Amino acid sequence: MKLVCSIFLFAFTTLSIASTNSSVEHPHAKILGALVYTDISITSDGEEATAVLHQIRKELGILMQVYWENSHFEGISKTAPIFLTLENKPAVVVLERIMEQLSEDEAVAWQIRDGVLEVGFKSRFSKKTSLQLIQYPISDLLFTVRNFDNEPKMGSGGGGNSGSGLTIGFGAPGNEPERKSKQQKIDKIIALITKFIEPDQWEENGGDCTIDSFQETLLVNAPDYMHRQIGGYPYRPIRPANAQTRRVDYSKGKTSVRVPRSSN
Repeated sequence: MKLVCSIFLFAFTTLSIASTNSSVEHPHAKILGALVYTDISITSDGEEATAVLHQIRKELGILMQVYWENSHFEGISKTAPIFLTLENKPAVVVLERIMEQLSEDEAVAWQIRDGVLEVGFKSRFSKKTSLQLIQYPISDLLFTVRNFDNEPKMGSGGGGNSGSGLTIGFGAPGNEPERKSKQQKIDKIIALITKFIEPDQWEENGGDCTIDSFQETLLVNAPDYMHRQIGGYPYRPIRPANAQTRRVDYSKGKTSVRVPRSSN
């Protein structure tokens, strides 16, 4: 596979860097499981955001912190009207549809931190005090298959079976075409990440998030909602015993959940 394909795969799919085979259950797996495996129906014809999100929290049965607007901090308006009708959709899908309507003035995101599902402005989550430093090994993305230009050529050169009229020869050996250096490849990966994943939040664009490299590892200092777009979550959501496994994708700033069709 070409390097550029690998880079885009890295930037837009949910690659799990850490092992998911650990016998120790991740403390956030329950929260993620509630978001992915709890199906919610909602009919809201202008109800206030505070009432709608309170109902979501009750149905999920997890700790949930919404950063509302108050006299000290900017935040989500409690009285913002929500107009939404959905039936039996994964909770994370419902939550993100609600957040779309709450993002009129400033973008809203959800993230998992310190055992709590947080909902608030991206700018609040992207402050230096909320960032997490995570390492992403990228040696696989830097590997390039050697490419020589002296492959066999049919019908040219000497040798072969003269009676058949077909000869197989080899072109003159030449140098391998010039390739990008390892650092150039790393710089390209970084450029793609900062271009397609929350570009406004990176330091080079005025934000607080940073991305650097050491040897063949990326060092990304960013909030949870950005990390999941880069590498997914390094743990699987806890699945109810009677539920089929659902496939989750966090690319392009949105979460999609593939729900298997029922066999009944």
